[in-house]
Amino acid sequence: DSACAQMLRCTVLAAVVATATAGARDAWQASLQSSKRDRPPPRSPIWDKSFRCVINGKNASTNAYAVVLGPISEERKYSKWVYPILALKAALHKRGSRADVLALLALEEDKEHHRMLPGEEAMLRKAGVRYRYVPKPRIRGFHMGHYKLWAWQHTEYRRIQVLDADVLPLVNMDALFDLPIASPFVGCPGKDSVLNAGWFSLTPDCETFKRMTDLLWYRGMRRPRQWDISKGWGVPMPAWTNALGREMNTGWDFFDARGNQGHMYAYFRFFARDLVLFYPSQVVRYSLSREVVVSTMGDGSDLSQKVWAAFPCPFVRKEAPPPLAYYHFTGNKKPWSKYDPSNSKFAEWYAAL
Repeated sequence: DSACAQMLRCTVLAAVVATATAGARDAWQASLQSSKRDRPPPRSPIWDKSFRCVINGKNASTNAYAVVLGPISEERKYSKWVYPILALKAALHKRGSRADVLALLALEEDKEHHRMLPGEEAMLRKAGVRYRYVPKPRIRGFHMGHYKLWAWQHTEYRRIQVLDADVLPLVNMDALFDLPIASPFVGCPGKDSVLNAGWFSLTPDCETFKRMTDLLWYRGMRRPRQWDISKGWGVPMPAWTNALGREMNTGWDFFDARGNQGHMYAYFRFFARDLVLFYPSQVVRYSLSREVVVSTMGDGSDLSQKVWAAFPCPFVRKEAPPPLAYYHFTGNKKPWSKYDPSNSKFAEWYAAL
C-alpha cells in the first residue's frame, strides 16, 4: 500500500509540475503578443515532432561539443564541411577530451527528406561523431545561425559547448564544461555585435528551447513588419560594451541584431536575466539592469585560472595575451578549400586529420 501511495503522490506531483510549466509558458507567450496580428507558428507534423525533446542518452557522455552542418541538399554544397567536423573531433580526441561531438545536420523547409550520402554518414560514425537531422521551423526570418537552437534540446548532456564548424581546438577544452559559475549561457562579446557566436556554452533545457523559439517567432524580423532598432526584441537596448572595451550606443542596430547573436543576447540578458561574457581581462555577469565583474585575469580564482588557461574568445588583450583554445578559420580562405602547408595554422589542421 505504501508503494502505491508513493506512486500516486509522484504521479500527482508530476501532473502539478506539468500544469505549472504549461501555465507559465502560456503566460510567457501572452506577454510576447503585442497585437492580434501575433500568432504562433503554422502547425506542421514535422515541426511538431521536432519540437519535442527526445533524450537519446544511449552511450552518451556527460558533456558534448555541438556544431551545425548544412543545409543538407541535393547540390551537396555542405560536403566539404564534413572534413572540418572530422578534424575538430580528431583534435579533441588527441588532446584527451572525454566529451561527445554532436553534429546538427540542418534541413531546409519542405526538404526534410534530404539526407547526406551514406558514405558521409559512415565517415561521421567511424570518427565517433554523433549526428542528428534537424528541420527548419516555419518561422520567417529563421536562418542558418538559428539551427544552433537545437543544442538546447539535448538534455542527455549536462553542458554543451557550441562551436562553429570552422574551428580547430588547440587544447582539451573540457575544463570549460566545469566552470565554477552557474549560468545557463556563457559566451563571448563581439567587436561589432553584442556576441561572437563562434563559441558559447549552454545548459540544455527543453523549456529554454521552447521559449527562445517563441521569442524568435513573436519578436523576430519578418515582413511586412520592419525591424524596430529602438525596441528590437521587445526591450530597449541600453549601452553595451564590445570586446575591445568600447561603449556602444547603437540600440538594436548592430551586426546580426536581428540574427541569432542578437536573439540569444536578448533572451538571456533581458528575459532569462542571466548572461555571462568573457572579456579580454574580465568575466562579466549581466542581468536585466545590472552588470557585475565576477572575475579578472590573474586574480587567482578557480574561474580565472580555467578561463585564461586557454581563452575561448577571439579578442584578447595585446599585453601578455593568454593561450588560445582554438583557431577560427574565418573568411573565405580555409585549409580544406586550398592546400597550403606553409601556413602554420593550416598545417595544424592537416595534422589533426
